[in-house]
Amino acid sequence: MVGQKSKYITICISLILIMILSACDKYVNTHSSAKTQGHAILKCFEKKDKETLKSMFSEKIRKRKELDSEIDTALNFIDGKIVSYDPDTDGGSGDSIDDGKINYIRLYIHIRDIKTDKEKKYYISGLYYVENGIEPDNIGLAALTIFDTTNAKDSDYNKEPKVIVGDYGEY
Repeated sequence: MVGQKSKYITICISLILIMILSACDKYVNTHSSAKTQGHAILKCFEKKDKETLKSMFSEKIRKRKELDSEIDTALNFIDGKIVSYDPDTDGGSGDSIDDGKINYIRLYIHIRDIKTDKEKKYYISGLYYVENGIEPDNIGLAALTIFDTTNAKDSDYNKEPKVIVGDYGEY
């Protein structure tokens, strides 16, 4: 009887370990990924690096005719040289998984309290797909919004001047 009990426990532990270890390759540290993407986006704005910023967008968004002009507008929207920002550039995340199959993993990027040498303030938010099993050509940036928060009275920046690059679509 003792032998059967230990065999049962060993099988259960083995199955649990197999499930845990097989899931490790699907793990995405969304906090770290959002922070990395946020810093890369901010570098593009600091250096006015259109080509690198464009390459961060998904294949689907890069096919849009408007993308080049939207990026130009966004890079010129920030008035002055960036002198500081909140280094905690993470945002939220979301995912959709059906029966163990990843439909998508997305990040919401937030770069707060951007200040320029011309006493202007900005906030950048974005949507980035890390995985997309439904539409693989959507992996990458879907959209960015740059808000001029210089005269903002509260944290509802939707009333403030803004530029949108890309397409948020239905998320």
